[in-house]
Amino acid sequence: MMVRMRNAAQSWIAKFVAGVLIVVLVLFGFGAFNLFGVDEPAVASVNGEDITERRLAAEIERTKQDIRNTYGDSVTDAQLDEYVDEAFTLRRLIDTELFMQAASELALTLSDTQFEKILRTDPTFQTDGEFDEELLRGALERGGMSAQTLRLLQEQSTVRSKLLRAIEDSSFSTNAETRLMAKFDKQVRDISTLEFTRAAYDDPDNITRDDVELHYDLNHDLYMTLGSFDFEYVQVDASELVPEVDLSDEELAELHAADIIARNSNAKRHGRHLLIKIDENRSEADALTEIVAIKQRISDGESLADLAKELSEDAGSKDKGGDLGMSDRAQWVKEFSDSLWSLEVGEISSPVKTTFGYHLIELLEVEEVELPTLEENIESLKEDHRQSLVKEAMADAYEEMDKLAFEQSDSLGPVAEAFAKPIETVEDYSGVQADDQLSILQFDEVKQAFLAEDVIDNGFNSRVVRVEDLFIAVGRMTDREAPSLKPIDDVYDDIRDMLAEEAADAARDAKHQEVLETLRDDQDFDAAAAAVASSWVVREKQLRDDFEVDPAVLEAAFAQALPTTGERVITEATSEFTPSKYVVVVSRQELADYALLEQAEQETIDESAVNDAKTRAVAAFVSSLRSEASIESELFSYE
Repeated sequence: MMVRMRNAAQSWIAKFVAGVLIVVLVLFGFGAFNLFGVDEPAVASVNGEDITERRLAAEIERTKQDIRNTYGDSVTDAQLDEYVDEAFTLRRLIDTELFMQAASELALTLSDTQFEKILRTDPTFQTDGEFDEELLRGALERGGMSAQTLRLLQEQSTVRSKLLRAIEDSSFSTNAETRLMAKFDKQVRDISTLEFTRAAYDDPDNITRDDVELHYDLNHDLYMTLGSFDFEYVQVDASELVPEVDLSDEELAELHAADIIARNSNAKRHGRHLLIKIDENRSEADALTEIVAIKQRISDGESLADLAKELSEDAGSKDKGGDLGMSDRAQWVKEFSDSLWSLEVGEISSPVKTTFGYHLIELLEVEEVELPTLEENIESLKEDHRQSLVKEAMADAYEEMDKLAFEQSDSLGPVAEAFAKPIETVEDYSGVQADDQLSILQFDEVKQAFLAEDVIDNGFNSRVVRVEDLFIAVGRMTDREAPSLKPIDDVYDDIRDMLAEEAADAARDAKHQEVLETLRDDQDFDAAAAAVASSWVVREKQLRDDFEVDPAVLEAAFAQALPTTGERVITEATSEFTPSKYVVVVSRQELADYALLEQAEQETIDESAVNDAKTRAVAAFVSSLRSEASIESELFSYE
């Protein structure tokens, strides 16, 4: 497990998650965006650029969360603390900083247009599939974060990816390298294994009641009940608020006409633009003067495409003459999209101001939209109309339920009466996932509301919860059972079995070590098998990628130096999937010939060789950056 965790984390070119805001906020809280402040104490310096204590702490938490997301409950907090240490994480941060500095020297950037497109197509900032500026603004305000900071985070991710791609694209594998890889990757070896199982040494009858009681007395914290809660709640489903919708023919015709207008107005546009930025080096007035002068040049006969190549400050589209390709309205800020969608094909706008500066925009093409007939559109119109009514009804019901639950904060009676709904119950809720699936508490929003401090400790009604457009609910706790020590008889068998397994593992390990050491001394393979009343399992011409053989055995066998003729190499392996250990013997190897492989195998080797070349190229690039850099660290001597 720990080896796989470390290998996974070694991919230090971290992937920038599309919802960067949410990731950072969830992991580190709303103060996270000050992590990189220049006034923070530094733990390392890379060519004069500091890596702060808080940045290191943030990266440690991010790495832990990545591992939790990958391995779930199979990795403990103790394992994470042991593995994700400061020195290991700081080395990764130093490499990342070196990579970013190299990207900066190569002038790899993220254009304003590219950044805007990323934001507007991020589901985090969309409502019903459309960009919602209020969602973005609210998230930024709550996080005390500027758009510039968010842009910086995204730019770092983008330029890392560009540089990495450039290095990989320049990599290649020679025929000799490909054949050498085939020679070793497709080699076969003769392998023999002697298995030491837990079951061979497992004897629960050797565990006495005194053993169980001693363990129980020393580990009361392991045998506490979870405690439980009883809740009552009132739930109102959206379907009850808005039943079937009846629309007249006239109403359907009006909705259809409005839908056709919307479809036409939202058809994708193919545009081009020229940007003059407003920044610390140019005032708004100066930018406007420049863009007006450019517009005059267009009026005098020059093309926007040629002028964009010459003058535009949007790095992403400049070389393409400002061409933005086909796009939908949600990809651009409102001022830009309003202008583009107001133009006729071939028309060029007057100067348009956005948060990025002044633009001249030209409409090149409008997507042809297939429009439904009224008959084809009826069911969709009814459902869309119903959903709009549901939103209104849910908002009204939420407000009413919240008012009633607050006015009589220790009773759900008024809520139940007002909505003509029964008071439902959840009994003996202990937080176990199996319990969640049987109740309203399967929804995280409900669970958080019902387990809030005011509800559990003060006996108040919960806040009203809205779960998407499914339902609204409010609840309160009616009874609580505190955690208590389970009687020993309830856990006796579990403790005895656990102690028996521990004893069996200890006996197995001792016998395994004894046989391994003896075999290395006397090479008596029959005696080794007899010592454990077992037999050797022999696998001739074994490949390294056989899923029917324990991976630990294959890893151990193929990690050994190539045996000389007649020599047997003796090693060991511990399974990660079964409670077994092995003595592994490698007696012969046969290297592969690329020319004799099946075509599918050759194609796999070709792809692996190229990927290996890419990995080596990136590693060599980073190594060169390290050797040329000035790096100082308080945690270790960096060489």
